[in-house]
Amino acid sequence: FFFVLLHDMQMQLMSQCPRPNEPGAHHPEPAALDHVCYGAVSCAPRSEVRWHHKITVAAVVVFALVTALAAFTWVQGYELFATLGVSNAALRFKGAHAEPPAASGFGRSGHSPVSHTLLPRAVVVPQRSNARMLPMRSSLNPTPTDSAGGSVAHTRGAGALEDPQQSKGWRFFRSLGSPKLWLAPMVDQSELPFRMLCREYGVDGAYTPMLHARIFCSSKTYRKECFTTCPEDRPLLGQFCANDPDWLVEAAAYVQDYVDAVDLNLGCPQKIARQGFYGAFLMENITLIETIVRRAVAELKVPVTVKIRVFDDEARTLDYVRRLRDAGAYLIGVHGRTRDQKNSRDHRANWDIIKRIVEEFPDVPIIANGNIRDLKDVDECLRYTGAAAIMSAQSLLNDPMALQVPEESPDSPDRLVLAMQRYLDLVEENPVPLRMVHGHMHSALGEWLGEFTDIREELNTIPNKKLRKKAVEALPQYRAVCQKLRERILEVYRTEGRTYPMPVKKRQYAFSS
Repeated sequence: FFFVLLHDMQMQLMSQCPRPNEPGAHHPEPAALDHVCYGAVSCAPRSEVRWHHKITVAAVVVFALVTALAAFTWVQGYELFATLGVSNAALRFKGAHAEPPAASGFGRSGHSPVSHTLLPRAVVVPQRSNARMLPMRSSLNPTPTDSAGGSVAHTRGAGALEDPQQSKGWRFFRSLGSPKLWLAPMVDQSELPFRMLCREYGVDGAYTPMLHARIFCSSKTYRKECFTTCPEDRPLLGQFCANDPDWLVEAAAYVQDYVDAVDLNLGCPQKIARQGFYGAFLMENITLIETIVRRAVAELKVPVTVKIRVFDDEARTLDYVRRLRDAGAYLIGVHGRTRDQKNSRDHRANWDIIKRIVEEFPDVPIIANGNIRDLKDVDECLRYTGAAAIMSAQSLLNDPMALQVPEESPDSPDRLVLAMQRYLDLVEENPVPLRMVHGHMHSALGEWLGEFTDIREELNTIPNKKLRKKAVEALPQYRAVCQKLRERILEVYRTEGRTYPMPVKKRQYAFSS
């Protein structure tokens, strides 16, 4: 646009002077008049030429600056937004959070606790003036201890012990209370309010969302938005993706006073993980994984855990787990699918390989992941594989009460709506970005919204530019949608006796048959 405009200006200046070969054209010497002669082309007043040159220089400078700024913004913004895994970048905003506590950490069962009265409801990680300078352990955050009071020492390459139950991993696992049901890490979905909701419905432990280690170190906004916790949010594992030990150690230093362990994500199979070379794609360089784990174990003051996917080959998988154990991993979460098996609907998780891992490495607590829909699946998985615990992701997104004891779970058609109303209460106590709230509403209520499409359309109009920075202001609208949906569901139950949703497409198919 700039260059087209400048060309047009130049042509206008050139047209102001008659050409030398035109009849009556007279061109005095340039020095005699305030003109610049272009010879056989044209001539123009010197003042206009000087103005033209200034505009040209200014335009080129502005164009260069805008181009550089656009390139920088695109590179940084693409990486951040793609890492967060959300397609609609317009819904991103900075959430409201309380100030971090003055204390250096939280207490947990078996530790010297910090008085909860001194802490806000939700806290964010404090900002470090130099994140590479790791703080010494204080009495407020002592070394993890087992049930007998012994310390959980940080040893590398421990290998198998005569009594596997006395390994550092099992002592650490018992120090957490031996939690059997875990909420898996999910980008933008395992945030604080949802973790607390799942804990109310029977989940024992939880992971934070997967956090990008490099962005976590470089962006204060990203830290405030993506990591919050509270004293009741325990046991808690803080998960990071990283392909550089320096970034992982620096990022983990921000959160190690607020989590029970730091987890390295080695299981993300998504395209963005391939582009960034992290998650499950680090399986191509196990030596690098060993380096990252060993470095984190040596420099962090909390245990280090990992979450992995398996290889097609059993021998390679067992060797992979052995090298992780020898590198110092305290606990290993095993997703029983390969890197290429992304869709849980098309690929059943392989419990046989999890069983072999448990048999081969009895000194490492294994958390089984895959094919967990309800408590029946939990019991069957633990019995078959011998794993120490299970973790679930999609099932809890669709139904936060999926792992609740049946006697305690409400048996009513509006149970999911009631769960989301409780979630909105937790969001009010612990604010999070609007995109997270909106995602949970669709995950839990999606099938009912597929039947009552008018309510779905109303829900989709809630996110807008006015609410991008203040998610709490949208809560009344979300509550109104929940109440309207609940009334519709109860009406269907009274008139048809139906307790399950029938989305429009399924209903048309049922009627046509």
